[in-house]
Amino acid sequence: MDNSLRKCGSENDVRIMFRKSINVPGRPPSIVMCAATSFWLLISSKTVFDFLHDENTRTEWDILSNGGVIQRLVHIANGRETGNSVSILRSSAISSKNNMQILQESSTDVKTRLTGRKKYEMKGKSTK
Repeated sequence: MDNSLRKCGSENDVRIMFRKSINVPGRPPSIVMCAATSFWLLISSKTVFDFLHDENTRTEWDILSNGGVIQRLVHIANGRETGNSVSILRSSAISSKNNMQILQESSTDVKTRLTGRKKYEMKGKSTK
């Protein structure tokens, strides 16, 4: 099932994609839905990229922070540009019993700035 649905309007343009998820070990058969939108900001992409990566402003937009300060546990530079890196992040609002962390990979060049994030839980290990 590779279906996509596009809702267009004068103020919003949302693309919704569906796909079947079958034969994935440890997961029941299901349908995965992804939604995306884009919009123009009247500031530079570098300003937005820096805002999204600033640990002091992250609680303003990051639902994974749970209202706590984001701590960078690991930071590995990946390339020549300052923004190219892989980081492991953790919110100070998360209890020591919950080992949820965030893996973040960022890439930037002259034309493009990308950030991918995935939350995960460390089983059987405490990070505090």
